[in-house]
Amino acid sequence: MHRFATAPRSTFEELYKEAGYGTVVLDGAEYPPVCDKPSGEVTLSLGPTGAMIMHVRRCPCRSDDFRLRLLFDTGVCVFSDARDLHAFWSGPLAAAFGIISPHPADEPVEAAPREGPGALVPVEAESPRILDDLGPTVGSAGAAGPRRLTAAHLTEELARVVHGQEAALERVASATAAQLTKRHPARPGAVLLLGPTGVGKTSTVEALPDALKALGYEGASIHRLDCGELTDSIQVTRLLGAPPGYVGYATTTPLLDALAKRGCILLVDELEKAHEEVLDLLLGLLDAGRLTSSGGKTVDARHVVVAMTTSVASDELERRLGRTPIDDRWAVQRACAEHLREYGLPVDLVGRIGTFALYGELEVEHARHGLAEAAVTALASEYGLAVAEIDPVVLDVVADIAKAGNEAAGARALHHAARELLAEHFAGLAADGPRRWVVIEPGPPLSVGVARKACSTGRG
Repeated sequence: MHRFATAPRSTFEELYKEAGYGTVVLDGAEYPPVCDKPSGEVTLSLGPTGAMIMHVRRCPCRSDDFRLRLLFDTGVCVFSDARDLHAFWSGPLAAAFGIISPHPADEPVEAAPREGPGALVPVEAESPRILDDLGPTVGSAGAAGPRRLTAAHLTEELARVVHGQEAALERVASATAAQLTKRHPARPGAVLLLGPTGVGKTSTVEALPDALKALGYEGASIHRLDCGELTDSIQVTRLLGAPPGYVGYATTTPLLDALAKRGCILLVDELEKAHEEVLDLLLGLLDAGRLTSSGGKTVDARHVVVAMTTSVASDELERRLGRTPIDDRWAVQRACAEHLREYGLPVDLVGRIGTFALYGELEVEHARHGLAEAAVTALASEYGLAVAEIDPVVLDVVADIAKAGNEAAGARALHHAARELLAEHFAGLAADGPRRWVVIEPGPPLSVGVARKACSTGRG
């Protein structure tokens, strides 16, 4: 806190931008001498109205300034905008440190003109714009500098795998980044992915660990619950274990072990198929942030990201939205919540889902390019092959086969089409042994050209 007392307003504008992507944490910040504690954590986040909410470690404060006492006595204070935050930091907070700020809150900083080698420069030019107190950056440094785990960067990584669903990816990335960057979460983060089958809902969640790793967040893992296998109340014992004295009793279960790990992403697939006792269990997890096994072992799961998928009555949801743009966040939130309540999802459970990510039908252009290419590349990797180039004609053929076979199956139909068209050729190349790069060209009949100069020596 001390180092920001003399910072210009632009620094606080940077803070606002960072908080727009998730909670900003100033770890080990120095508290002013009027406080009974010398240091502690400071967190900054944006409220629903766009105001900045500052949280500190509660402690007695002997300042004469009301706002400063309010902050440390209650642990929280709200600031309307960057100018208000700057005025507080460079005013009463700076005074508590015994500092006279060089930047009066309501006056712009201007440099006095001077000629020659000793010319003055604006104070803002001398002040760092990168905020070291924001904690370590993650990811590899590139031409634009290190990348942080933010919603925007995570959306970019997910878009490499799932195409044509930008608005939904942004909502998933926002919920995930906000939860995983928390230092002291109170409960799990929850996001529900809705939309017709085959549009990329499950693929988005499955892509999260690799996307997070690309941004420097190591250790994220998926634990998947297929609700189609949890349609009976007896299946709850698979999740929490059999009681002591019953057949199958164990001190823990795969679910409990997964939830205990940091970076756990719990994928609850096809939520509408789950038994009501499974939904009750999920409700308790989202509400209390913990699960207790049948043997009495309690697992703290407040750090977990719970990602649920459903395609229940997606046509009806589309009609409900009408002409509402899919990127209209608040209208989509309301429509999705109402839709799920009408179709039987418990009201308490719907109320504990913080984010809804709505997936739309795939457009033809996306199917013919990004999605078809992803399907072919994924099939090649199953055979230990890496694709160097795909002729656009081949992608058009894959998209046409998918459309003729099952237009409603979305991206899943593209994977079936790629398998039908190319599996035999890939199998022949894989039988040759070493992994190799391939160039896929049109026929007739369809030929697969092997780029011999690009062959690798290792096995796939």
